[in-house]
Amino acid sequence: MNRLTSYSLPKHNQGFSLVVGLILLLAMTLIGVTASRVARTELLLANNAQNAAEAFAAAENSIMVGERDIFANYSGIPTFNFSADNTDGYYSAGEVGAITSDWSGLPHETGAASEDVEYLVEYLGPAPGSGSSLALGVGTFTQKRYIFRVSGRGDSSKGSVRLVQTVFATTE
Repeated sequence: MNRLTSYSLPKHNQGFSLVVGLILLLAMTLIGVTASRVARTELLLANNAQNAAEAFAAAENSIMVGERDIFANYSGIPTFNFSADNTDGYYSAGEVGAITSDWSGLPHETGAASEDVEYLVEYLGPAPGSGSSLALGVGTFTQKRYIFRVSGRGDSSKGSVRLVQTVFATTE
């Protein structure tokens, strides 16, 4: 027995490992490209969500500034004629559609603290107070409430826009 005998591979197997290696390399490349695209898409989605949240926060801030302005200036019976002058952002009901209007052409209040605080106030009119309590059998609530609709618009740094509306009431 000769232990130094060499064994050779069959000739039809030559190059097969090269083909398998190239196929695996192609598969790994496709997986890498797909992972890169998925990561980029997730980054864009997260960025858009952040911009939307920034615009929504600015719109909510606009609402708060508008409500504070109403409470400070128009609590009790409103003395302002909302339909006489539309240069300051105060309107009667139905004069302006805050959702469908172009805000760049509408006069609106701009808050003193920030340039991006924009809001419109619509005076919806008086509403009767709530009724009496059936459980206690007491008299009726006689104070009138004055109803306002406040529309706030918020912009993000990347151009997202959000519009928020709320109804605000003051009493006599």
